[in-house]
Amino acid sequence: MPQLLCANISECQKPASSTCAGCKLVQYCGKPCQTAHWKAGHRSICKSPVLKASWQPQWMVQRRDPAFMRGEDEGIMSRWGSGTRFLLGNMPAVDHFCLGENEGADYCGDFDALFAACGDLRNVVLSVNASDIKGKLHIVLNDHEPYVMIRAMLLLIIFASLPPAEAAEAAIHLWYSPSLPATTMSQLRELFAAKLDKMRQHLSGDKDGLLSTSIKLSETCGMRCPLPRHCWRELFQVLDSRIGSDVATNKRHYITMAPHRLDYRERHVLFIAPQYRLSKLQYYEDGLVLPFGADRSSFTETNPWHIADSHDPVNGWDVPLFLSSSPGPAHDLYGALHHYLHSQFLLFSQRLQSNASNINFTLVCRDARQLQSLLRSLPKKVPQHFDRIDVSNLTDLGYIGVGEILAELGHPLLKYTTRAVLSGLFMNYTADLGALKGRDPDFDPDMMAALRPAGRYAQLHYGRLIQSMPKTSPMMMLTVALCNSLKNFDKIWKEYAESIGLDQVQAMHGVRAKSVRRPHAFKKTGRDAEDLESLLLLELGGVNGHETYVEWVRL
Repeated sequence: MPQLLCANISECQKPASSTCAGCKLVQYCGKPCQTAHWKAGHRSICKSPVLKASWQPQWMVQRRDPAFMRGEDEGIMSRWGSGTRFLLGNMPAVDHFCLGENEGADYCGDFDALFAACGDLRNVVLSVNASDIKGKLHIVLNDHEPYVMIRAMLLLIIFASLPPAEAAEAAIHLWYSPSLPATTMSQLRELFAAKLDKMRQHLSGDKDGLLSTSIKLSETCGMRCPLPRHCWRELFQVLDSRIGSDVATNKRHYITMAPHRLDYRERHVLFIAPQYRLSKLQYYEDGLVLPFGADRSSFTETNPWHIADSHDPVNGWDVPLFLSSSPGPAHDLYGALHHYLHSQFLLFSQRLQSNASNINFTLVCRDARQLQSLLRSLPKKVPQHFDRIDVSNLTDLGYIGVGEILAELGHPLLKYTTRAVLSGLFMNYTADLGALKGRDPDFDPDMMAALRPAGRYAQLHYGRLIQSMPKTSPMMMLTVALCNSLKNFDKIWKEYAESIGLDQVQAMHGVRAKSVRRPHAFKKTGRDAEDLESLLLLELGGVNGHETYVEWVRL
């Protein structure tokens, strides 16, 4: 693992050994460097009012309504770079293979998996890392968004081609950071050119349709890419793009540090534990997934991928897990994430390059409802039926819906065994239920029931009770935010399932629900301080706890 260096980076390159007791964000090699760094500017960080629970956002200081309550357009947050494309996962990664719960931990056969709306690769990485599949593993990745599939292709090439430690570090920053070191970017451009430039000659003219190639990733790992020509054109536009670092930084700040977005940024940091706020604010500033005190001077080459200021790599991983496993300073949020990602990406790269592995990928770019016909048109080496199918939250009513998913992907594509599993995520059912029931959108009875305990936790957080709280006060806004994690989700899910006739839909399509799980649901201990910490970690990770996974198997 990369060794954490002394935070006094202008004068020292020694390994760090002691943590700043004030902010718990940086480490030093010893007292002399800590004293020098304090005088050089660290004092303002340690003494920042943002680290205090009593900190107030500017809308409170200025006694005005925040922009997000005035109904102002969010506008500029996603106008540049990737636009409104969702390139980062907004749910913690999940192991979708779970061999121990299905085939058995000692399973030795071949295994085929379909990620029908894969988004980024986090679920693929975690699933492969968590499972010791001894037979042939074939993974089909699909997303309707070309940028998503282009990124997946480039990242898989990195993981399988570079020495694992280098691959892990390069993948972290190509995946998440707005810039990379010049040496890394040069290395990646050479690698991508060697693997992909042969496809340029096939892109003349305006014709579309599939253009396929096979790429040898390693001695035992391959990738087939039957992608529409417009995907290939977008790929080379990305690879050929060159943006100066100053221009890129200014444009990024135009999004992430826009003055009229101040209230939105401060709302994000308001709802998380105070000790993590400076990490969050620094990420808004430079976007780098690095330890708080790491040297950033080498990150001079612009990454062609850009994200909105509401997108956060923290939301794609298990926050309590990566915070608890970090050897670095306790409050260094992105340093902990960097350490965790490096360990996961290192293992994934080692798996792809191991002679004991036999892993192949097929990348496609279609509406998930067209996958059945597309798979039939591909070579026989590509699986037609699967041991695992993950559809993400395409089961939500606002996307495809559970009935059509089970009709198009469940019965037709699951293998003919009761161990084969289709997994779907329901993220929006709490809002959808109100629409299905015709309820007043301004009155949520489940929210009202959660107000009293939420108010008690908010009072504990601020250490005092404010008798008269305007709706824009931090305590009131935290109370409302915590309500979203304290609702009775068992009750709400039961009502939703009945409203959409889930039992009847499942029976119609020849499947049954093997499990219904809410892995991030708040679990009350009765110890208020611990419970408050758990609730604030949910806020930090961008989840409420209502998110529900359903696993279906054949009848």
